[in-house]
Amino acid sequence: MKSTLTILLASLFLLQSFTRTFIVVNYQLNKDYISDVLCENKTKKEMHCEGKCHLKKELQKEEKNESTPSGSSKE
Repeated sequence: MKSTLTILLASLFLLQSFTRTFIVVNYQLNKDYISDVLCENKTKKEMHCEGKCHLKKELQKEEKNESTPSGSSKE
């Protein structure tokens, strides 16, 4: 029982540590879909954004989630 709990907690810790990596890998794997559907600048082809705007937004959202403690309440 203790080893299962230890493995679970270690896995959750590693998952939290590599969230930025997962976001970037997801962007690379779905680059065509993101640039065609989710990109804010898809009408401006001369900018050659290719979905980097969406990637930047996702990374900023993750950074904001990391900086805000999950259990804190604002008074």
